[in-house]
Amino acid sequence: MPCLRMSVNRLREGMMIKEDVFSKTGAVIVPDGAVVTKDVVALLTRHFVDSVMVEYPTGRKERPEQQEQSAPAKEQHLKEFQAEFSVAEQSISEELKDIVYRSKDVNISMLLEPLNGLLKKADDDTDLADMLLHMKKQQSGLYAHTINVALFGQLLARWSGCTEAEMEEVMAAGLLHDIGFLELWKGGQEQTEFLQEYETERYEKHVVSGYNLIKKMNIDQRIKQAVLTHHERVNGSGFPLQVMGDNISWISRILAVADTYDALTMC
Repeated sequence: MPCLRMSVNRLREGMMIKEDVFSKTGAVIVPDGAVVTKDVVALLTRHFVDSVMVEYPTGRKERPEQQEQSAPAKEQHLKEFQAEFSVAEQSISEELKDIVYRSKDVNISMLLEPLNGLLKKADDDTDLADMLLHMKKQQSGLYAHTINVALFGQLLARWSGCTEAEMEEVMAAGLLHDIGFLELWKGGQEQTEFLQEYETERYEKHVVSGYNLIKKMNIDQRIKQAVLTHHERVNGSGFPLQVMGDNISWISRILAVADTYDALTMC
């Protein structure tokens, strides 16, 4: 399993330390192979250790019986995921339409609920990413895109060492990040025209429309900010504010990668 250096304040219980950690006097305070616990984090903090090497948290489940999965079993697995994806897409589309067209407040728990079924259908992170790519052959509209960005963003957040609560924030922001398109489409366009929006002059307006729609709602400010700034770039070439570097929030950066990746891999 690959390793990375991670800040002590981003360690999670269950991770494994991958090299001896020394005190300022040269004594080993945490040995190679130690499992991260609250006590380990407290010990590292007391000794003013800034970062340690840990195993890269891929989230894979070791299930040997699935290594030799037959072709029919894989096909059935994909069909089950596809059915769950269709249910999630329908549920999320109705929730987003209620927010835009019926002035319903955002309920984060209800918004995220359909994603739980998809996550349960995946054996591990790799399986989830693989099935999402397969789904692109059937779904490429706005609601499928929001699901993809939410789940790809969740994977990136996990691999970056985020907490469960932070991963939920990323998923919620992913589901809401393009809600501005629905506001722009009030004139009667269908969400199947989502791909064509990339070619229009009004494309950049969707982030401001989305932010204005949710800015007074009772959700975390970081989610609102991500809806507004997920098209910003660290060199200042993004929109709508042309902010740069550290002025772009971590959620916006994660969504920018997930959003770009999903757009580039659309059929």
